[in-house]
Amino acid sequence: MTASLLSSKSKWQTGCSGTEQVAATQPRYRLSATDQAAVQEFVGALAKPKPGKQPKPLDAVQMLREQNCLACHARYKETGIASRLPAVAAAHTSLASLLPAMTPPSLNSVGDKLHDEAIKKVIQRKGPVHRPWLHVRMPRFPLAEDQIRDLVKHLVATDRLAPGGPATSPALAEVAERVVQAAGRRLVTTSGFGCTSCHEIGGVKPVKAQLNARGPDLSGLSTRVRREWFDRFVRNPARMVPRMEMPSIKLAVKGVLDDHLDHQLDAVWQVLNQPGFKPPPSGAVRIVRRSGVAERQESSAVLTDVLHVGADVYVKPLLIGLPNRHNVLFDLETNRLVGWWQGDVAHQRTQGKTWFWDVPEKSWMTIKGKESQLQLQVGGRRLVPVVAGQFATELDQWQHIEGGIQFRHRLQFDTGSSEKVVITVQEKLTSLPASDQQSGWQRQLKFSGVPAGATLLLRVAEPEQLPGKKIDVASRQIEFLEEGGVEIRLPADAGKLAADGWLQVAGSSDADQPVRLKLAYTSNVPVDRFPQQLPAVKPPKPVALSIVPGFDGVRLPLAADLMPTAMSWDPTGRLFLTSLKGRVWQAVDTDNDGLEDQISLFSDELAAPFGISAHAGHVDVINKYALLRLFDDNRDGQADRVETLASGWGHTTDYHDWAIGLPRDKQGNYYVATACQQDDRSEAAAYLRGKVLKLIPREPTKRDPGQYRVETLTGGHRFPTGIARNRSGQLFVTDNQGNYNPFNELNHVVPGVRFGFINKVERRDGFAPPLTPPAIDIPHPWTRSVNGICFLETPAKLLAEKAGSRFGPFEGHLVGCEYDTRRLVRMSLQQVGKTVQGAIYPFSFDVPKQEETFLGPLSCAVSPRGDLYVGSIRDSGWGGGNNIGSLVQMRFNPKQLVAGIAEVRAQPGGFKIVFTRPVDRQRAASLENYSLISYTRVSTSAYGGSDKDRRIEKPSRVVVAADRMSVDLFLGELRQGFVYEFRLKDLAGSAQQPFHPAEAYYTLRAIPR
Repeated sequence: MTASLLSSKSKWQTGCSGTEQVAATQPRYRLSATDQAAVQEFVGALAKPKPGKQPKPLDAVQMLREQNCLACHARYKETGIASRLPAVAAAHTSLASLLPAMTPPSLNSVGDKLHDEAIKKVIQRKGPVHRPWLHVRMPRFPLAEDQIRDLVKHLVATDRLAPGGPATSPALAEVAERVVQAAGRRLVTTSGFGCTSCHEIGGVKPVKAQLNARGPDLSGLSTRVRREWFDRFVRNPARMVPRMEMPSIKLAVKGVLDDHLDHQLDAVWQVLNQPGFKPPPSGAVRIVRRSGVAERQESSAVLTDVLHVGADVYVKPLLIGLPNRHNVLFDLETNRLVGWWQGDVAHQRTQGKTWFWDVPEKSWMTIKGKESQLQLQVGGRRLVPVVAGQFATELDQWQHIEGGIQFRHRLQFDTGSSEKVVITVQEKLTSLPASDQQSGWQRQLKFSGVPAGATLLLRVAEPEQLPGKKIDVASRQIEFLEEGGVEIRLPADAGKLAADGWLQVAGSSDADQPVRLKLAYTSNVPVDRFPQQLPAVKPPKPVALSIVPGFDGVRLPLAADLMPTAMSWDPTGRLFLTSLKGRVWQAVDTDNDGLEDQISLFSDELAAPFGISAHAGHVDVINKYALLRLFDDNRDGQADRVETLASGWGHTTDYHDWAIGLPRDKQGNYYVATACQQDDRSEAAAYLRGKVLKLIPREPTKRDPGQYRVETLTGGHRFPTGIARNRSGQLFVTDNQGNYNPFNELNHVVPGVRFGFINKVERRDGFAPPLTPPAIDIPHPWTRSVNGICFLETPAKLLAEKAGSRFGPFEGHLVGCEYDTRRLVRMSLQQVGKTVQGAIYPFSFDVPKQEETFLGPLSCAVSPRGDLYVGSIRDSGWGGGNNIGSLVQMRFNPKQLVAGIAEVRAQPGGFKIVFTRPVDRQRAASLENYSLISYTRVSTSAYGGSDKDRRIEKPSRVVVAADRMSVDLFLGELRQGFVYEFRLKDLAGSAQQPFHPAEAYYTLRAIPR
């Protein structure tokens, strides 16, 4: 059961007996002759009979050793090949991203997972390949039939759980088969549990699933996998296979099979084992449309996220949906008008691990190529705009106006002078009056900064791309004959129209005088109206939650399609939230009971906003491509003007190209973290990825109206989805376990330092920057991913009013959102010299299955009233959910506080443990009630990492404080750079209340002296 590593330029190879089956097109890693001889000597020694005794047949355990199975496969305490792969990547940095494809699957619980016959076929290498992306293949072994039978028996006896346990998936006899099939077909897609995000099913391959997250083909699962194992595994995969990326499935998808999880998993099992089953395309997450009913006086739609139009994908679109259902698409990456159609604006979809929009209609105009639609002719030279970074133009502002949208962007031209010519373009798009036979839109352009005597060239159409298109230069009309009466009209004074579709517009003799132009786009296609209005969705009722000791929790009665990624309150106390689906919402308390119970839309369609800061008169939002400022000028409750304050970091169609923020300091600086770059892209698209950035206020100019400049503070971040600043000015970001990150992390941001992750564009020989270790190493898989964070700090206004602490023993601590296990964690910090370090603890209870808990914490914040708000989601891209969310309000209640660990602090010779309530002196004084181990992990290019140098720590003495609120725990030698894991027995002795938390993980970076 070993594997041959397929790659190039190496002399390393795992040793095995058996005939290797290697792809002929790929060379192999080989062991040195010395190592190979040692392996052969070891294998030979196993089978060599001892003197004076008759040789005995090899048992199954010996066969596993003889065939060297665990040299490649992980199985329980054996790590397999994974522990040796980092050395390969260190020698060949180009292979770092391929390490997950070089790691054979774990053999943990394989005897429980597979049917007996399936185990046999795996050993014999019979049947289809279920992981075709792997660069390793198991050899064929010349084993006798009885040897294979013994191996199967051994694996079954070792792994398989006894039958007769409680049923986890009762039969669905009361549900019609067609209902089960319909439910299962939906549940495997991103409209359900998101199985297709990582697994191939029925020939449908996952889209953009990273190698470390790829799972086996699930088609016909029952032919090899036992149903009992499946039911256990999907509920907690990491329990069986540590560091398994598959999320736990513990929450039912809303609205399917009466929200019954067991029934839903049964439906999934049935469709996966249906012959010929192919998952259907996922339905739209959302549809953006306008009705075309003039009496409704609807505003236009604006969309700026990744957009798919047929085979074309736009990373920097500006899509405008006019009230009359005419839609206009600009590609800002190349500065082109590329689409015009009538109908719905766009549909939001998920596919695999990505979100995007697509358009449901065929465009009436198609402009191919990458040539800018606006060019400049100066002195006989024809100039195209200079691409700054990734894009030809920058969208500076858009504004809702009556019947349409007005927007402004800039273009730079290199005329050979010392400074580039900057032309500001303002476009106004408005609906034309409609009849039953005709409708359309008007386009008005204003060009500022055109050099005196220059000529503007505007591409109005591209006749060679659509046969049948006619340009009548005399009548100044462009007609799309094949679509039936769709045309573009130009006024008589609009300049010279050429037969190739370019319009020449003479500039003014005065460079300060703007150049203006007006065009009309009309259609005789019957007016498309959508008068139907969706029925109002009744909001849920508030739900009380008792899941964090010392806090009263309430799930707010807000719509489930809200997926909160960040939240902020303006000076009046209004709550603003960003949603993963792309919009900003505001929530209000309509009945003054202290609970927000109604939300309304505030923004246009943005690109995965992950940060917000609300102020008097405006709301600042960080989304994928820029920091935006939203104004509600007409005070109608919706933003009608948006300005770009800062941008410049690279981004692509990758859904994970987030920008996260927005902590703010007293000087008005903002702080933003960007996700890493792991795919193939240009250096411009990778610019400033995996960084923490400081956005510093600046004076805008006509050439550059941005109000903030961007400064890099730190690098080496993987997915820093949590960022927070405390009252003393210290800034922290979280990071998630993965390549180069053996732990989840809390990092202290100090300007100029570098953390451990290396972007793909940086992975080159000789790149080995000095690394700063995290302030807190957060064990994985105890946590799967710690995302949003916030400090539990009583608001300054309440402190000034002497209202007292709103967080008791947790004042000043950090709360972390743990998405997959649906928990909150808590962190405390300690400064030792110049080093910040600390500990992490459970904050919420591990709630039993039948009780209510968090949906999937992602974001958190403290309100002006001193309440903790937690935003949760269930996302199809991350698995286990159908893109819903919730918001929970947590209010400190000291009467509900239980005894447990409040804080662990390092001190000379050991640790001080502070408690939330007085503990029992006799219990606290017994060393038997304290269990400690210490370990570390090593950063490598492999995914994650296992514990190193584990040691059981034996305290020598414990001293209980007089007030019973703390103990001093003395150890022998303290190990710098190690995580100390504390597990305490119940030190309170209360039969009515649990001792919580009873565990802590302290990262000892510096030893106090």
